[in-house]
Amino acid sequence: MTSILASLQPIVEAIGIAGCEKVVCSFGGSNIWIPKAENLKEGHPLVTLLGREDATRFCQLLGGCYLDVPRAAATKLAARDKEISDAIQRKTPVGSIARTYGLTERRVRMIAATFRAKADEAA
Repeated sequence: MTSILASLQPIVEAIGIAGCEKVVCSFGGSNIWIPKAENLKEGHPLVTLLGREDATRFCQLLGGCYLDVPRAAATKLAARDKEISDAIQRKTPVGSIARTYGLTERRVRMIAATFRAKADEAA
């Protein structure tokens, strides 16, 4: 996971974590051309996604090259699983959690059990 975080670092530096999440969700797994800031036009996908200010900052730092945007699948799954664990701790019904995340109730219970086991190991 360290290599995933390292590969996201230039994006985070340019536009912050929220902007980075937008880029990963929209372009993850792709190799995208980042135009130079002076060539960034209204209607460009980065402007539409991030807004003019963040898109310009992004292009100032990384413009003029291709960027391999990681999928960050493991990071996304870890965050999802943490949200599920938190929902279980808040006593949210398992069926409701399963529907929210598009999972089976069995999978939700397995994720909760994994988090309980990790908590027991840490204690």
